[in-house]
Amino acid sequence: STFSLVLPTTQYSEAEVQQGEIAQSMRLLGPSISASNETSSAGHTEQDETGIHADFRGKSVLIVDNDIHALLAMAPQLERWGLVVAAASDAEEALDTLSEDGPFDLVLIDLDLPEKTGYEAIFRIRAQELFQNIPIVALATEYDQEDQERCLATGAVECLGKPVQPVQLKKLLARQLITI
Repeated sequence: STFSLVLPTTQYSEAEVQQGEIAQSMRLLGPSISASNETSSAGHTEQDETGIHADFRGKSVLIVDNDIHALLAMAPQLERWGLVVAAASDAEEALDTLSEDGPFDLVLIDLDLPEKTGYEAIFRIRAQELFQNIPIVALATEYDQEDQERCLATGAVECLGKPVQPVQLKKLLARQLITI
């Protein structure tokens, strides 16, 4: 199956969202409309429900997952933290998105993809010289030590369990995206 995910690029006030088509299209995305409220006037991201202070503004993430529910859960959270989010549903679309819409600062990729597994997708991404330095994080519903070792051997920098917990995700993002 193939699907498209359209994420809003404009911030709307609560009053605007309550009206007409905006309200209808934003219902699925819930609280992501208030993402602009998490940035203070000084331009620093405030602590959120994770209790972790990190500024991800200007960073971009590609999520590769064929599960629309996972995308709808993760994308708004990442946007609230200041990240620019793109999505792909399979390995081919991921490679196209990386080539056409990149550069990306990080790729989150589900290991259970249609046609080609996440392992194959990671391998194909790493095979392209342009994408060799992008951190790739594997997402897995169930994984053990052997799966984690396979992820790392394939080219992922980390493996994270699904459903993704906000605290774990934000810690991972801070490790991979924030340089001192």
